[in-house]
Amino acid sequence: MNKIGVFYGSTVGKTKSFVEVLITHLEKENYEVRDVKNGIKGIENFNNLILISPSYGMGELQEDWKSLTSELEKIDFTDKNVAIVGLGNALRHPTTYLGAMKVIYDIVLKKGAHIIGSSPIEGHIFEHSPSIINNKFLGLALDEVNQHEETPIRMERWLKEIKKEFK
Repeated sequence: MNKIGVFYGSTVGKTKSFVEVLITHLEKENYEVRDVKNGIKGIENFNNLILISPSYGMGELQEDWKSLTSELEKIDFTDKNVAIVGLGNALRHPTTYLGAMKVIYDIVLKKGAHIIGSSPIEGHIFEHSPSIINNKFLGLALDEVNQHEETPIRMERWLKEIKKEFK
């Protein structure tokens, strides 16, 4: 398997903490982790990508990701496998739950990415999410505020699936 690029943005630390746990499950893989506060230079060099962002406000991207959207829109993701992780708070934002995931999805899909890693909506308590396609979340959906105890099993199941599709 080619090297996996893990790119994440974190403002208050929950996403960074999740990434630290995630990489313990990638130890046997060839991977590189980058905080997008330092930019996304070199993202095009990875054929396998995991892009991670929490959602803020009305489903908005994390601030570092938000500042990089025009740069992200210039990258050709053709022939790249892209898995997306969204962190949100379903009780605080029940109608825009995990909206940031959809923002990333729309950008990389338009630029040719092969999106992998949808996850079930069952078990999540929310009213609406823009990040649902064909009755599934378009990536790994996590509520670290209200359902943090569900994260380990959701992540392990999801990783098992995306590793099958990474080349």
